[in-house]
Amino acid sequence: MKKLWIVLISSLVLGGCTPKDLFVKPPAGLDNNTVPSSTVFLNGENKGETPYSDKNVKPGTYTLRLVPSTGGNLPPYETKLNLTSKASTVISRSFAESDLDSSGYTLQLQEETSGETYLSVISEPDTINVTLDDKPSGFTPLSKIAIAPGAHSLLVTSPGYLEQTLSVNAVKGYNLIVNFKLASQTITLAPSTVSTPSSSPLALSSVAPSGSPKSS
Repeated sequence: MKKLWIVLISSLVLGGCTPKDLFVKPPAGLDNNTVPSSTVFLNGENKGETPYSDKNVKPGTYTLRLVPSTGGNLPPYETKLNLTSKASTVISRSFAESDLDSSGYTLQLQEETSGETYLSVISEPDTINVTLDDKPSGFTPLSKIAIAPGAHSLLVTSPGYLEQTLSVNAVKGYNLIVNFKLASQTITLAPSTVSTPSSSPLALSSVAPSGSPKSS
């Protein structure tokens, strides 16, 4: 047994690895896209401007803060992230002057020990309509819908909010969690048009008597 351990350790050293590397988790990924461009802060550290991508992030819990680079009235966005090994987290955000009018989505993968492939959908606001691959699928929150690996389309709608469509890619053995943020929809009430009755005898004579049949 002792000789076996010596052989294993020697193989690791010759291969450029150390026993410590056996306990190091593979990195996580993080991608950020915003409109307008924003400065990315991860646990308070300035990571540069969006679009931002890092495929070598140490797995763990982080505080992500996105600060718009233009537009002094645009509030920043901040959230907690749990970045997991061997999976990327994607965050897209469109800023507006109020959080109510801002929109975006977050995509996260969570490994499933069962090896099954799932889709989960959550949203702000809650209880919005979800259409998966052109088929109504209920209301958020939706947890672990069994789906086939590969490309799928999502449409989310709710009265008073702008709809969102998104193409996603489900990965075998993972639960794909999609978190939508819908922007409120501005409803403009157009003034009603009041018609003025005409005093023309021709206009009066063109009205059919009550109960009379009208030409089709």
